Amino acid sequence: MRRLIAILLLLSAGIAPVFADLDVPPRTFVFMYVHHPEDDDAWVAAQVDPPHPFNEAGAAEGWPGYMEALGAAVPDINYRAYDQAPLSHNWGWTQDQRITAEILNDYRPKVTAQLQSWRDLGINEYCRYVCAVKLALTPENRSGMYTLYDNWDEFRGIMPLLGEKPAEEPWDWIQLRGGKKYLGSYWGVDAFGNQVYAGCVNDPAWRTYHRALANYCAMEGYTGIFVDNPGNSCTCPDCQREWQRYLRERYTPDDLRAYFGVNDYAECVLEDAKWAFDTRRFRAESVGAFLGAIKDGGEQARGEGNFFLCANGTWSVFKPTDVGLGLVPWAENGQDITFMEKRYHYVGNWQMPILPGVSWNSMDEQVTDHKMVHALDAVTWPGVRPDSISRPHHQKQYELAFCQALALDGVFIDGADINVMRRNPARERLFGWLRTHRDWTRTGESIADVALFVQYDDLYLDYSQVADSVREFETARRALQSRGVLHDYVISANCTPERLARYDTIILPSPRIITDEQAALLRAYADAGGRLIVTGPSGDMTGAGTLREAPLFGAEMAGEFTQSYFKPALSMMYGGKYKGPLYDVLAATESDPLALERFGCINAPGVVISARRTAGDEMLVNLINYNVDFTIEDDGRAYRIASEGQVHTQRDVEVICPVPDGTHAVSAEWIAPGDESGQALEVAPMDGGVRFTLPEVQMLSIVRLALANGAAEGPPMAEARAALTAGESTLPVYAMEEVALAPVEGPMAEAPASATPLVLRYSHHFGAIIEPGQTATVTAKVVPWLGEGKQALLWAAAPVTGRLLDPAATGADGTPASLTLTDPGMTAVGVDAGGECFTIEADGAALLIPAHNG
Repeated sequence: MRRLIAILLLLSAGIAPVFADLDVPPRTFVFMYVHHPEDDDAWVAAQVDPPHPFNEAGAAEGWPGYMEALGAAVPDINYRAYDQAPLSHNWGWTQDQRITAEILNDYRPKVTAQLQSWRDLGINEYCRYVCAVKLALTPENRSGMYTLYDNWDEFRGIMPLLGEKPAEEPWDWIQLRGGKKYLGSYWGVDAFGNQVYAGCVNDPAWRTYHRALANYCAMEGYTGIFVDNPGNSCTCPDCQREWQRYLRERYTPDDLRAYFGVNDYAECVLEDAKWAFDTRRFRAESVGAFLGAIKDGGEQARGEGNFFLCANGTWSVFKPTDVGLGLVPWAENGQDITFMEKRYHYVGNWQMPILPGVSWNSMDEQVTDHKMVHALDAVTWPGVRPDSISRPHHQKQYELAFCQALALDGVFIDGADINVMRRNPARERLFGWLRTHRDWTRTGESIADVALFVQYDDLYLDYSQVADSVREFETARRALQSRGVLHDYVISANCTPERLARYDTIILPSPRIITDEQAALLRAYADAGGRLIVTGPSGDMTGAGTLREAPLFGAEMAGEFTQSYFKPALSMMYGGKYKGPLYDVLAATESDPLALERFGCINAPGVVISARRTAGDEMLVNLINYNVDFTIEDDGRAYRIASEGQVHTQRDVEVICPVPDGTHAVSAEWIAPGDESGQALEVAPMDGGVRFTLPEVQMLSIVRLALANGAAEGPPMAEARAALTAGESTLPVYAMEEVALAPVEGPMAEAPASATPLVLRYSHHFGAIIEPGQTATVTAKVVPWLGEGKQALLWAAAPVTGRLLDPAATGADGTPASLTLTDPGMTAVGVDAGGECFTIEADGAALLIPAHNG
């Protein structure tokens, strides 16, 4: 099948590039909180105690040390703090003690000077902080946000996009949950004594304020904005209005009757269980529209395409979403760099188990991040922030994260503090190397001929509905990855004939939702000669999240495998079932297994390959080696990296890689980060590909291939592939997991009707390690100060079968929930606290707590 050559960075309609040269996108993004001596000046002028007072004693170590570190390793983008006035959620304490327009005018030159100091270092992109939801006020005192609202017209001169003063007061901008104004889960009161609430992204005044604030930041000289805490779970009148608009745009009256059996839009109740799927999708689209308004404000000052947006919480993993978080709706509204804070980074790798039967790779899930984002074919760049590895003794993981961002065409986000920046020798070396070797890291079009179909709408389903799909996706992607098969994702939001035609093979990893339009495209792709592989029943749900009578694909496979609805998070720990060979259910082969050809084969375990065409006559092949030793310690709260050991350099790595149709490789050279120049590499062209032996892969090796038109006069690639991979039939499908997990037989235990529903979209999971012959008790409790009525659900799964035990719910009066565990080994334990804070204790078991998990 002839692949359609298309540049990866073709712009979506109405979206312009943020950065001038798309061939050299930003690669490094320093993201940290540093206090400048002048940050407090605006608050002092307002006769208000600064919320975060500057510490004179730490001045020498703070700002000067920070500037020194930036100068030593200059990033492409810089972000440093949210202490600069105005803050997004508080403008003062009283009408006499507040930030004024005059104070901001006096403060602006100081901001300009700080930005100029970065430009002098060579940093030309910088963003400012804004919080999407924090709203601090005391209505009785007209304090906090009221000091802006009551003086609205005063600020219109410096924030022109504020427009006319809204009739709604700030008290009406707050999210409504359960009929009550929503307090942030952990914010409490601010430094001025105002209660901190959560603003509603659908409130017109709150949205207008943020658009105006972004516009103000752009006029100060910032080239972008970082949006923190985006999310929404509100039922206020504005959300009800937008909910009705969402329904009318998505469903006709006939659709309502056909899908849901209702005749009136008024019967569609936001957050009702019947509308849970659409409620989640509506939340993500609402936040996306809010982010779009913020970006629009910046672009109105700097011009379209000249103001970038980076939002925290981008949902680029393939797991059910938290409320309001998203990838597709955020990208559609102009997000430029993805960002995910407090990811569950587990330590270890597939060669080095950290405990018997426990083998995790802290970086692996980020491969999915990159592929999900690039599947959109829009100017949205995958950002990787290695939160849990920004410590001095995590230098090797820091390097791995950096190398992965380069290899997978992303943005490396350095979130270390100043002292770590200055003490990490890898940082200066890697940043400096990148700035002088851009031609080795250019972006381009993936040359993969295989793609996994990713149904993004599946992520709006409950865990219980989508667990098998998530696990099947993980099975397929890890099987491809462990075998060195170059592959991309085709995401449902960008499922077009042109996108599908890029690939010889499309794999459907049992998605629940497939729309009629998507099904028609997939069948047309197969009819045109594409190879469509279905791993199991697919498309048993409509685009509305409702059940069909039968799956659209693979219906004849429905009886082959036991459906098991335990949590996909457990699959990350324990592995999962593999359903045997992949079947091409559309081929006329009478269900014979279809052996998937290997499109990139490596004889070194633990090495991941990526390849992309960067120009008409050039392509880059990247090899990442994850084989690094780490020692683990229990610090009383979590298992963390105690020290790093040897990097297991892979030597004489033999690679067979495809080349774009109608081309052949004529020469190659390779380089590793830190090398000044490339070294020549001997290549053996073949029909459809190229073969070479790389002397070594320490962490990252990059091969640059020169291409020429015309097919090579060499042996077919398939023959060389077969010779190279002979004897590898025992390679496990789940290369990273070591504990077998049998399908669950019988129904899953149900929570009692009076308990918190078993919908674990906020679930935090842990491991309880029990010695043979021992009994353990795990207890969870909601933190008392959050108020009465807060509940949490405690669940656990047996180590071998993954069967869920009967869950236990905490009481509305704060009564803790406990489970007794008897099975030896590591039991997966989870707490669903609905986003609230909780405690967890284990009596008689060691509790494995991921470093960023509660």
